[in-house]
Amino acid sequence: MVYVKIIFFLTPLFATQTVVAQQRLKPLMERVALLQIYIKLAEDGYRNLKKGWSTVQAITRGEWDLHAAFFDGLQRVPESVTESAAVIKVQQDQQIMLRLFRKLMPLINKNSVFREDEKMYFRKVVQGLMDQAATDLQLFNGLLLNGHFSMAEAERLKMIQGLQISIAKIKVTMNAFYTDLQAVSKMREANLNELQKYYR
Repeated sequence: MVYVKIIFFLTPLFATQTVVAQQRLKPLMERVALLQIYIKLAEDGYRNLKKGWSTVQAITRGEWDLHAAFFDGLQRVPESVTESAAVIKVQQDQQIMLRLFRKLMPLINKNSVFREDEKMYFRKVVQGLMDQAATDLQLFNGLLLNGHFSMAEAERLKMIQGLQISIAKIKVTMNAFYTDLQAVSKMREANLNELQKYYR
């Protein structure tokens, strides 16, 4: 009997709670329904956008391929450049300068007829010439690498020819410097030998 009374009193309470829960749930359900509508609209819009974008790509792709081929062609170094007389001359001059450098440094460092301050000055001159040559050769090597510079063949050849002239001047200066140092060294050795004859 007691249980029946308790159930009798609690039934309206549970019914009220169910109604309150349904009232709270109703706005949430409406929001979920709205979100599903938005998702459907977004999916349709994305599909339409993708179709439009594909059409635009198809139209412009042909023109883009032409431009890409043109610019890729500018970055490729043709054989007419790599096998040109200017390139061969620069490579020969580079080898000559390295040989001169290998001769100059022992001539300066191991020669007893030069004073220490003279040796220091000669080293500075040689190093300056080598630094200048290294800068020119770095640009020269870049001009021969695919994808390094984007320019027409004539422009590339013109730059290489300018570098060839610059490197040739450095080579001539190094050669003249080597010849002069050799002459001074021989002259001083001869003078020293003459002095030794008189003052023995």
